[in-house]
Amino acid sequence: TFRRHTDMIKLVEDIDGWLRKLTKGKCEYADLRVQQIEIERLASSSRKIEPVEKSVTLGFGVRVLKDGSWGFAASSQFDEKEYERIVKLAIAIADASRKVNKNPIDLGQYPTAKGVYETPFTKDPFVMPIAEKLDLLAHWEDLMHADAAISATSAFLDFRRETKMFRSTAGSDIKQVLLHTGAGVTCGIVKGRRERYER
Repeated sequence: TFRRHTDMIKLVEDIDGWLRKLTKGKCEYADLRVQQIEIERLASSSRKIEPVEKSVTLGFGVRVLKDGSWGFAASSQFDEKEYERIVKLAIAIADASRKVNKNPIDLGQYPTAKGVYETPFTKDPFVMPIAEKLDLLAHWEDLMHADAAISATSAFLDFRRETKMFRSTAGSDIKQVLLHTGAGVTCGIVKGRRERYER
């Protein structure tokens, strides 16, 4: 389920509360990450529109450093009981790691960072009307078919947005929204049964 930016901040606050409560006095350091990934793909082949692919995934992970050993756990379920379970699991994993860890980790002075970064863009592809994006694919295919020698064409648009939030007990608080876009076209010429060229 898609979560808005403000909703994700609330999730971070809730998980951070459990992380600090359960690691206080037990762990040297702890941090958490919440990440949402949105994906959309549109494609056409020989002027036929393929089904639009859309997906949203959301999850979180916590990491603790206890007695010089790391413990990590993650989940895609968001509720108070799960936050408590995952933090306790990370601590238990750190305890188990300590038994075989011959070189305890000392982070020294923990570096902290605070900031917000968002990929700059002029138009958000995720809010553009689907019809507008499909028209663009059709336009590209029309351009390729303008050459009578072209017998097969395809085009695609790929969009991916990653919203990441990081918080640590050392004081770091980082938010990132990374937008990735991609597009491509191919065309083919069939000159005979055994000859086919694509670019």
